[in-house]
Amino acid sequence: MENMERIKVLFIDDDLLLGQIVSTALQEEGYEVYYQNSLAGLTACATACSPDIIFLDVEIGTGNGIEEAPGLRALLPEVPLFFISSHTDGSIIRLGLETGATGYLKKPFDMEELIGYIQRYAVHTTQVYIPIGRLILNNHTRELTDSRSGKLIKYLSNMEYRLLGLLAAYPKQVVQKKLIEEVLWGKTETPNEQSLMNCISHLRKYLAADSGMEIALLHKQGYMLRPEQAE
Repeated sequence: MENMERIKVLFIDDDLLLGQIVSTALQEEGYEVYYQNSLAGLTACATACSPDIIFLDVEIGTGNGIEEAPGLRALLPEVPLFFISSHTDGSIIRLGLETGATGYLKKPFDMEELIGYIQRYAVHTTQVYIPIGRLILNNHTRELTDSRSGKLIKYLSNMEYRLLGLLAAYPKQVVQKKLIEEVLWGKTETPNEQSLMNCISHLRKYLAADSGMEIALLHKQGYMLRPEQAE
């Protein structure tokens, strides 16, 4: 990896010894490693380091990695995310994969296995662009542009960016309102219904510019990003 920018790995696990072992082993392989031993400040860390692959423990202290995954997926929708855990119950693995995770590694795992997943799934990019119909969302600058003309449609607010990124991470799938509220407000703030409605109204206006996409409301279920339905 001497002639290219190093692949960045974000590893989150509250086992300090394991974190040290993994960090050292991956650094010796030439990877750039960012290690977190708690969920505190995880979003800020992920934003700052812009990883190419993420490994997330399921049980971190009193926290739950599966519950935090949707926020990471909304922030970095194209980055592969793997859960790592000693919990091997099928129902837990299924819950993890339903968040959009790429895979689930069972502890104890071999370092060669971990490195194999990095080599297979980590794709280094200098910029991440999310296609939304004919529009493109820049995952770093929050700019929404027309892919054909290159015209800037809108520089999204943080809330608009997080919501559109979440919907784009699950194309043509219903995103439950509860999940949307968790991504936008976390678990400590009280969701604001009017702010959510305003945010969706703004995004619908931006998407109408040229993308042929719509944010559809499915009664008592949630919202879906999908191509506009022909009348």
